[in-house]
Amino acid sequence: MKKEDNISLRFIQRKSLLPSDVKIPEIVKITDDFSGAEIAAVANRAAIAALKRYVSSKSKNVKEIKITQQDLIDAVDKVRPRKKEAPIPQSIK
Repeated sequence: MKKEDNISLRFIQRKSLLPSDVKIPEIVKITDDFSGAEIAAVANRAAIAALKRYVSSKSKNVKEIKITQQDLIDAVDKVRPRKKEAPIPQSIK
């Protein structure tokens, strides 16, 4: 994953949805072959997991919604990077 592709993870970190114990470098490492869209899918799936946990807890404080390290790891397991296609060989003329 390129440095600019982890924008989604940085966004949720800036918005205080990630507790300080979430290790962004570890997530970046395990999503190395992911595209920007796949990283966004990981962030969205993790956010949905956090939201489901919030709803099931019946809490009324929205600030309690936090994406955990496990939410991100589980999301990475569900979002698979697309396979890179082999380059098309140039025809011989």
